[in-house]
Amino acid sequence: MTPSTEPTTVGPQTLDLDALSAPSETPLMDVLHEHLTERAAKETARYGRTLNDYERGWIEGLTAYAWWKDGTEYVGTCGTTKTQAIQRFIGEGHHA
Repeated sequence: MTPSTEPTTVGPQTLDLDALSAPSETPLMDVLHEHLTERAAKETARYGRTLNDYERGWIEGLTAYAWWKDGTEYVGTCGTTKTQAIQRFIGEGHHA
């Protein structure tokens, strides 16, 4: 069986297996550091700060149970959009 050269999707992230299994020219720690730096930059741009692990898990769980209608992603049964729910969660800050 020949390994695929296509990136592998793991949850919301895409993992480049070739980069992780490359010889010493791309050590695993360098790849991990680059990924975490990129993630922190995206979170800061989107939420104004870097999220902690609890917040990331909460958003992933919310995303898992979200549903779509007419091109909008909703959560729950009261018409709250996923974006509204995340903004409220981040804004309240009880979990930080």
